[in-house]
Amino acid sequence: MSHQRFQLLKQYAAKQLSIAVDYLVQEGVFIIESERRNQRELSHSYIRILYWIHFLQGPTVISVPPGFREIVEHCLKGKSGMKQFPNEDRIAELIKNINAVLEKNGRPLIEEKLDNEVFACDRLSLKEIEFNDNSGRLKRIQNTDFEYAKDIWPPNHCLPDGVIYGIIKNEKVISVAYAHQTGIMENLVADIAVVTSKDYRRKGYGKAVLQAVTKHFVNKEGEAWYGCSPQNIASQATAQTAGYIPFAKSLILATGEIK
Repeated sequence: MSHQRFQLLKQYAAKQLSIAVDYLVQEGVFIIESERRNQRELSHSYIRILYWIHFLQGPTVISVPPGFREIVEHCLKGKSGMKQFPNEDRIAELIKNINAVLEKNGRPLIEEKLDNEVFACDRLSLKEIEFNDNSGRLKRIQNTDFEYAKDIWPPNHCLPDGVIYGIIKNEKVISVAYAHQTGIMENLVADIAVVTSKDYRRKGYGKAVLQAVTKHFVNKEGEAWYGCSPQNIASQATAQTAGYIPFAKSLILATGEIK
């Protein structure tokens, strides 16, 4: 993968991390203290108190609130310990030490850990996927008139302007993909989530909706970002079948909203 690829995704990531995009063509480790880490995410109540991205071709960037740099350096034994993506023991130590400071200051503690394999897609890499299911329909969802399978949370927060595609089967949405509302480059970058009802997995539905949202953006010269758990091998395979390329590893430690 060339350093010249995925310039839009690099700009998107740089804004998320509060770092100049020029740093993302360098090697090394950068710890950034940013007020963004004290702000809740658009359409969500949580705060990304720590956002770590290890670019497969590029640097490692760790974004934390002001005053948290030394905590990270201490837990990871300086920059030499940051060159590798943290294992579970290191993550547990980070959570423990960050929570100690949050509790001392009367702030919500870390509630969730999200570590992802991040994949990237553009017009060059997108693969055409035929959706053939006579009993299901692939459709863009632009209102709240649709009923969803019980184990799918409707992404109504993305309406009316967001990009959502679903598979409609037996009058219900049984698989859905959507571009998160991030407030950052939303017309150019799709940060995509995919959810398929348990009874309909491994049938190609997730692949179809992922490809539909991706195509919506890359056909307009945009790019797409897709993250999934390292343990979710099926989801990784879905992404790569659709043409996605390994791009980065990420770690988010999220707290509740500051009152």
